[in-house]
Amino acid sequence: MTPVQLPAALAARGWKLERVFQENARFGVYFVNGPGGGGFLKVRRSPEAAGDLAREVAALTACRVEPPAAFPELLEAGDGYYLTRLSAGERLRPEAELSPERVARLAEALRALRRAAIPRSPNRTPVAQWRRYFLRTLPALAPDFLNRRESAHALRRAIMLSAALGEDPVPSHGDFTLTNLVWETDRVLLTDLESLDRRRNAFMDPVHLVHHAPVPPDTWTWQR
Repeated sequence: MTPVQLPAALAARGWKLERVFQENARFGVYFVNGPGGGGFLKVRRSPEAAGDLAREVAALTACRVEPPAAFPELLEAGDGYYLTRLSAGERLRPEAELSPERVARLAEALRALRRAAIPRSPNRTPVAQWRRYFLRTLPALAPDFLNRRESAHALRRAIMLSAALGEDPVPSHGDFTLTNLVWETDRVLLTDLESLDRRRNAFMDPVHLVHHAPVPPDTWTWQR
């Protein structure tokens, strides 16, 4: 793998790479350390990812969400990268089970996100298309998930709940998984905001979370 190269502007001011958080063909995400403490650096690795990075910087700059949800504090944005302040909160592993208390905190964070003033993307995906996507593809994408009786029950409840929530699109995270959530003392930090400008059906984020994490169904309730 190609060695990580910090943006020259950061390296010149004494920022140093601590470790890799995630790398793929489009982005590299790294823990860094520099003047005043730690940071979370996201670097574009492909020209095709420029639009996503720009949308994320725009979200961090212009969008606001109220507690108990929060967005990372943007420290700097440059050509092909941005830097946020590193949170001291806890980031759970993808396979971690969510306690009833954490489920309740996530529900409140989602409600705060849905109240946020987030611009509507002009080319947003129609809500009905998202509904068809989940109903059609989740069984094929997650056979192991669906074989776990309790998790499958939670998924069915999520899909049933969507009918009661209606078709009105709401501000949505778009990739609502445990790896993109940081648990602070009194708030949940939402990271990876490149899809935040799109509005979707209210059930999209809960279903995405249930699809990727074993949520106890008896404690899982999401209300608009």
